[in-house]
Amino acid sequence: MLVSLSLLQHIGMVKLFVKIHKVLGMLLSILFCVWFLSGMVLVFVGFPHYSQTEAFRSLAAVDSSAARSLLFPAELGKGTITLEMQEGRAVYRVGKMARTAKTYYADSLTKVAKPTRKDCIAAAQRVVSADTARVTEISTLDIWLPWEQYQSSLPIYKVYFADKDRSVVYVAAKSGTIVQLTTRSERFWALVGAIPHYIIFKYLSINHPFWNSLLLALLVLGAVMCLCGVVVGIIRMRRGSRGFSSPYTKAWIRWHHVVGFYFGIFTLTFCLSAYISVAGVPSWIAKSDESVDYQKEWNQPKVKRDAYRQSFPALQGLLASRGDVKRVVFASSLGKPCYQLFSKGTYEPEVFLIKGDSVAPLEGYKVADVVGYAKKVFGYVPQRRELLQKFDNYYQLTRMGARPLPVLKMELTDANRSWVYVSTQTGELVTVYDASRRAERWLYRALHTFNIQWLKEHEWLRKTLLLLVCLSGLVVSVSGAVLTSKWVKRKVERYM
Repeated sequence: MLVSLSLLQHIGMVKLFVKIHKVLGMLLSILFCVWFLSGMVLVFVGFPHYSQTEAFRSLAAVDSSAARSLLFPAELGKGTITLEMQEGRAVYRVGKMARTAKTYYADSLTKVAKPTRKDCIAAAQRVVSADTARVTEISTLDIWLPWEQYQSSLPIYKVYFADKDRSVVYVAAKSGTIVQLTTRSERFWALVGAIPHYIIFKYLSINHPFWNSLLLALLVLGAVMCLCGVVVGIIRMRRGSRGFSSPYTKAWIRWHHVVGFYFGIFTLTFCLSAYISVAGVPSWIAKSDESVDYQKEWNQPKVKRDAYRQSFPALQGLLASRGDVKRVVFASSLGKPCYQLFSKGTYEPEVFLIKGDSVAPLEGYKVADVVGYAKKVFGYVPQRRELLQKFDNYYQLTRMGARPLPVLKMELTDANRSWVYVSTQTGELVTVYDASRRAERWLYRALHTFNIQWLKEHEWLRKTLLLLVCLSGLVVSVSGAVLTSKWVKRKVERYM
């Protein structure tokens, strides 16, 4: 590497690199200051999002009266059946996503009417127990809903509350589903953290792809700027008996050189990893054929709804005696019909297998049971298998909630080189990591947020390292902004 750098210096390339670094620094240094400042905020506070855990917490349990009045959902159309409580009555939701599912009263099997404005406000008040200040209706997504998948939920009611947190709840007018909740504190930290860091581009790109292209261009230019700076910084660093030292004596250029020498590589990797998060993993690194949905094939085999009919009275009796179940899903476990009962959280179901006219709690599966079902689904037995008792660099806790342990990891021999993770407690295929997703995990999450399992287990150290790198990047960016402003000033004075 030293030979290569000496060659660059010999052929006069250093001057070109310096010029590129200066010009791009003049264009991007302020933007990088904003990115590093907002990144420091993001270490501690992310963008507000109404999670599945919060939605589950607001659900009422199915009481004994509701359980006894349930009718079997024989003719409610195709799709996953989910039983929940809504406004004091049990309802069936047909479909996977709550905001797009069709809803029927479980005691009459009649379709639930489209919610009124009053119903939507009542739904918001079940989440925030306070008086409403005002209610508005939006027909386009705003900065607090910067996700394209919510386009189908429009129009949306924004319910402003007069509580001490100045809460705002977003309710989908079509379904009455809560899609977002923000507080004054969350909005403040998002305005100085997540929004200037990345949300503003995500939001603007929903209707105008130009902003996504602009962000990618800025990241490429930023990477070129950093690369040139790193090369020049190494060439100009002196090596003496006491180690490396900068030849510069003036404060701003010295700080820029020294901090950039030691930490500039992180600024470069931040640009490259951010590019991966926006553009995705290039196909020349890892190809991904998304035509195969292993989770659907594994978790949702074709089980006729009549398979649940005989055991339905047993389910009613179980719910009536429990009184703590908030959600029931008509599901399957390793191809066998079952009921998933949720009382603790969205990722902790109790599985009850159907046995004739009765139900029996599942005590878990042996590895051989899971492998046998894998042969049926995939057509062969995956030879590379591992039973995980703890999280690793791929199978980790998610931002939205917990994940079950233990899980059986099986490496498939498909074109995507997929790894599947199956819970031995429930038989559910929890997640799939193909080659592209594994590459994205290292090229983005590891490089951009230091998401490495050992550091995740020592969160204080991970955050300290992120703060140190962001602070060094801020020093390089601020000093670069000062230096470029002085350089521009000299150029202007020369030609004036």
